[in-house]
Amino acid sequence: MRWQASSMRKDDWMMLLTRNETEPFADETLSLPLVSLVDELADVEAPTIFQVLFQRKPDWSPTAESRKLDLRNQTDTLMDKAVDAVFKDTRTLAEKEQHLSDGATQRLEELSTKNPRRTFTVNLRAVAVPTIDADEQPVDAQLDDLMTVFDSIGGEFYEVERERLRANRHRESSKRKHALAVFDQLLDRELVTGRGRTTPDFVCNSRELAPFITIPSGNTLSVEGSRRTRSEQESRSSLPLPHHDHMESLREGMAIGHAVDENGTPEDDPVCIPTSSLVTHYLRAATTGGGKSKALLNDILSASATTDGPVIVLDHKGDGLAENYMRAHGRRFGMDDLEENVLHFTVPDILPGFSFFDLRADLSRGVRRTDAVKRKADQYKQILELVMGKDLFRRAATSPILIESLIKTLFDEEYGRENGSYRESEDYFGHEQLEHASDQLTAAGPPEPNEEALPKTTDVAARRELRRKVNTDAKTFSTILTGLNNRLAYVSQDANLRRIFNNTAQQLDFREILDSNQVILFDLGGLSDEAAKLLTGLILAMLEDALRTHEGDLTQRPDDYVVNLMIDEAASVAASDVLNNMLEKGRSFRLSVGLAMQFPEQMQAEGGRRLYLNLLNNIGTLLVGKINVDRELANAMAHEELDPEAFANRIRSLPRGEWIAQLPSPTFGETGPYPFNVKPLPIPEGHPESESPLTGVEEQRFQDALKHVHERTQQEFGVPRDTSQPTATTPDELGELLDVTTDDLDVAIAKTVRSVQLRKGVREDNEWVSVETVDETLRELYERVDEEPPAYEELTEIRKRSRLLDTTVDIDADELIVKLTEAGETEAKPGTGDVRSAGGSDHDDALLEIEQALSPLGFTVSILTQDGSEKPDARATHPDLETPFAIEVETTTPEYPTKVLTNLKKAQAESAVPLFVVRTGETEAYWAERIETILSPPVRELANGETRFYTHDSPLTFNGGATEHGGVTAIRPVNGSDDSKRSVWVKDGDEIVLQNGDGTEYLRASGWGSVTKDRVPATYSYDHPVEEYLVYERGELHVYESKAALEAEWVTIKQPFIPTEELVDPTNSTDSYAIVILREDNEAVVYRDGSTKPLETILENTEQSEETPPQNWKDDSDAIVGQFISEWIVEEKGSSVPAADVYSTYESWAKQHEITPDSPSWFSRRLSNQIEFERTTERHDGEAIRCYKGISLANRSVDDEF
Repeated sequence: MRWQASSMRKDDWMMLLTRNETEPFADETLSLPLVSLVDELADVEAPTIFQVLFQRKPDWSPTAESRKLDLRNQTDTLMDKAVDAVFKDTRTLAEKEQHLSDGATQRLEELSTKNPRRTFTVNLRAVAVPTIDADEQPVDAQLDDLMTVFDSIGGEFYEVERERLRANRHRESSKRKHALAVFDQLLDRELVTGRGRTTPDFVCNSRELAPFITIPSGNTLSVEGSRRTRSEQESRSSLPLPHHDHMESLREGMAIGHAVDENGTPEDDPVCIPTSSLVTHYLRAATTGGGKSKALLNDILSASATTDGPVIVLDHKGDGLAENYMRAHGRRFGMDDLEENVLHFTVPDILPGFSFFDLRADLSRGVRRTDAVKRKADQYKQILELVMGKDLFRRAATSPILIESLIKTLFDEEYGRENGSYRESEDYFGHEQLEHASDQLTAAGPPEPNEEALPKTTDVAARRELRRKVNTDAKTFSTILTGLNNRLAYVSQDANLRRIFNNTAQQLDFREILDSNQVILFDLGGLSDEAAKLLTGLILAMLEDALRTHEGDLTQRPDDYVVNLMIDEAASVAASDVLNNMLEKGRSFRLSVGLAMQFPEQMQAEGGRRLYLNLLNNIGTLLVGKINVDRELANAMAHEELDPEAFANRIRSLPRGEWIAQLPSPTFGETGPYPFNVKPLPIPEGHPESESPLTGVEEQRFQDALKHVHERTQQEFGVPRDTSQPTATTPDELGELLDVTTDDLDVAIAKTVRSVQLRKGVREDNEWVSVETVDETLRELYERVDEEPPAYEELTEIRKRSRLLDTTVDIDADELIVKLTEAGETEAKPGTGDVRSAGGSDHDDALLEIEQALSPLGFTVSILTQDGSEKPDARATHPDLETPFAIEVETTTPEYPTKVLTNLKKAQAESAVPLFVVRTGETEAYWAERIETILSPPVRELANGETRFYTHDSPLTFNGGATEHGGVTAIRPVNGSDDSKRSVWVKDGDEIVLQNGDGTEYLRASGWGSVTKDRVPATYSYDHPVEEYLVYERGELHVYESKAALEAEWVTIKQPFIPTEELVDPTNSTDSYAIVILREDNEAVVYRDGSTKPLETILENTEQSEETPPQNWKDDSDAIVGQFISEWIVEEKGSSVPAADVYSTYESWAKQHEITPDSPSWFSRRLSNQIEFERTTERHDGEAIRCYKGISLANRSVDDEF
């Protein structure tokens, strides 16, 4: 093994290795680690060498002065230097020194004390060489003890780290090679140095070197250590017992052992910590193997038997302590009592069911909402501080403030539920809501800040803070987000902590536990150190909350009521402000805190000096085993007849398992007894190592009881296994179908509820509808877009949490029913948008009327928000129809034929059936006839047999038109003063002819592809720099200084609507679309071929993908898929192929044929129209995959020639 130097920062090797520089080491005889070393060496059952190698280090004063300057300039770290390089600090050195951090100030002080002119480079290592026939296992255990002898040495920034060399390799040969290399270094006295934060060498001044090389005197050694070193031993006798009266006052309460007289004889009756003294807390300190765990078992048993109130135990080691306690509990109190009164949280298998972000308890007690929110934010920050450390947590100064601001938005009484996702209440939420709020903040920030996208809040300070952050520059904002998300990640990136913090079911409520006599065991051994710290912080925070609520009820409690909190390995998991508060308020809370650790000074390393001193000042009972005693503890236990040095000697000479106890007086204000020796209580019966372990029958009964304990703990007090936050979101194509722009599925459900209400005729009063009907309608929509619908259980959870939906049970009908909340009605209400294409109020009224008319027929109608894209006014789907309807309300467009045809074009492009909605005109069918005339056929046929194309309002342009760079617009000459300025496009056989209103011909082309800028009469462009219009007329250039001058001589040519060029199906028979007339009596009818029919006939007569394929299969989407099927799909019973593989093959095949592929949902729909297969979900390598059962792909490559 070897001991290494560990620095907080790369250059912290310049810092002190000890914490107290006030006196020279020569005057300090309390902290000689070689005393413990010699004692431990005496126990090792193998030849062992301990070597200290040291050499004078060259003067490094210039390096020290450079470091001091960096510290004063606040550029000590790479991050500091980078920030200084970007944001130049113009302050003087003196000004900077006025604002140094505590860490920088302390580093400067330690640098001044270190004395770089006289330091040493030091190596510490030890080697044990067992004999060939020796059992190495006990030697390993003894070396583990030996490793701890320097644990008490270490400064704030520079400390000792231990390493077992064989432990850092996987292969046995590598372990041996590594150990032998260090053995050779030891034999050769080779001084090894290194670089980085952890190095094999220490840099020590003379005071720091002294503990490693000062040989202890014989009177400081244990008996065995003295014998092995042939030295003389003093102070081996036990301390004198306190006065008889004192001892008699210590006979009732929590038993801690048997007092030992000066002759070494233990008393028959155990000594106890009285109930009145328990609330002053107690500490057990002993090295590994010193008996802390077995003593803790007896503490729990005795506290459970002698006090009224719960016993709460935090076990960080996970070495079987909890189960062995329960064996002892079962033997002492009975297995039935074990089942009824013990809870065992085997984290992570059973997670404690706290609801952390929860104000319900505080609000029910009348606490002001603002105060409750502030306390919850502070608690969350304290928990993160515990695991990160205060300095690191607060380094990003904006993160704590930002976390508090986001928590305020989520608890906002007006906007809280709106800010979250699937929120049940504004009074509580899970951690995922905090992450959701962080995502909202991210989306609102640079490069295009959008304050409207921020979480909303009525808290002025929180709103101002969020606005300021999103209006910073992109780099600063990114840094802020990194700091925020790094802190949230301590919870969100740990699966177990995430489940605990996401839980909102109040399963484990300490307020209820405080009214019981239960034993609650938290077994944290299955967690990482960080996760265990964070969960410990959560447990302490929740317990402190509960203690505050019952503080006023203590007068009604019996005198022996105590809440017992016991924490094993307390230094590593409980160094927090919360623990400080609990220690200080123990008496007012009736709380007893029992801490077990290897040595108290660990608390200073983990939680700072304040916590350590608070520990010693606020703990009434000290139980100290064999440890390396530090000065503070020695002073705390010394008295007029036993000075600190003598006490330290006594502790070092203690046999393993024995304690020196210092107890307060049971009578408040009186001096307590002097310290005395205590032998441990025997291992409790039932424990496997006790003199009376469980019998075979008892063990079987215990295992049954243990199973019951775990089941009860999980079911009644654990995080529910099946109520995690819903993860289902709205698929993109379903969102497009329903006009839903958010991922939140409850919005899609709300739209579906509205549709079902319309279908059932109960929308006007927002009446209840069947949940089953809503779910089935939603699942039909999922199938339409070829997506896997969420499980019914997940839909249930979403409905339960959603602020948009109100669910209850219809007792008479024995079914679940649902309706929209006020927020749900607002969210589900259709909105047509405010862009020009959205139409006016008459247009919107017509949309609502057609929705009302179609819904009772089983249609799901989605009125779409118009945003300027190529959307229809609405979409309508029906479970019996394969193809959806694209609804276009034609209140004004019938007067403009090309607008009607453009709507037809949009519908055909998305493979929908166009449904044109009109009102009555001069006659009932006036506008319907007009629409039908435009559509069938989509050209204008004159009485003289001439066929004309309808024309767009837009001009015919090339390369973007006259105002674009390199673009031109087509024009023709003005033909006399009476020119109508019309563009008349005529179909003459296979040719396209351009005329004016008088029949003058300007262009004749064999097809639209032949109409180019060189074939039109003329073109013009606009020259922006000189503001001139340039006309190009077959070899001539005309220049005009104004638009009016241009238009006086030239007419813009309008673009024709040519069906074969613009429509997927240019034939467009009356069966390929539908027209609905909205009568004035609110009855809607279908119009076709000059007559009207009831609206329900729309389900019978409209073509649904049954058109005869054209000769060229590439011109028809269904024929394209048919061609793909003939080449690539094999119908094969029993076969199965992933849907993604089929679509990927289709995409590659379409690319080969220069065809634009359908979307996955449309491809799947067309595929199912032409061949039979079953859609299934299968597991491939543990992952759920959507598959087509009954078909397979042909055994060929898409790169083959077709």
